[in-house]
Amino acid sequence: MSRVSLLAVLSIVLVTSACSSRLNPLNWFGRDKEVKVVVQEVPGGIIDSRPLIAQIQSVRVDRAPGGAIVNTVGLTQWQGYWQPALIAENRGVPVDGVLTIQFRVAEPLTNQIQGTQASREIAAAMFLTDQELSGVRSIVIRGANNARSVRR
Repeated sequence: MSRVSLLAVLSIVLVTSACSSRLNPLNWFGRDKEVKVVVQEVPGGIIDSRPLIAQIQSVRVDRAPGGAIVNTVGLTQWQGYWQPALIAENRGVPVDGVLTIQFRVAEPLTNQIQGTQASREIAAAMFLTDQELSGVRSIVIRGANNARSVRR
C-alpha cells in the first residue's frame, strides 16, 4: 500500500471515529436512558417464574465479532438475589424496531437484610448476533420499577 493510500485510509478512519454519525461503529448504540415501564403480556413467550429485578441501574452495548454484548447492572430490593438472566420478550423478535429484554433474578432462599446499594447490585450480560440485531433500532431492558433503553 502506498503512503498516499495509507494516509487517506488513516484520515478516513480518524474522521469517522471522531464524528457522531451512524457511520461510526462506536456510536451504534449510545448512552442508556430511563424509559417508562409498560407491562404487556406476550402470548407464546418464555415462562420464567423468577421476578423482575427491582431497578435497572445501567445498560451498555459493546460491539463484538458477529454481534453485540448487552451488559446490564440492576439493583435488587434485598441482598441474596442470585441467578440473573436477560430474557428477550416476543421470542427475541423486535416490535417496531424495539427489542425488549427482561432482567430476571432468583429470590434469596432465606430472609436477608437490605444492606448497602453496592451489596445489592447484580450484573447480567447477553450476546446478540448480527442477525438478531437486524432491524433493531432500540434495546429496552425492563425491571419491576423502571426500564432503560439504548438506541442505535
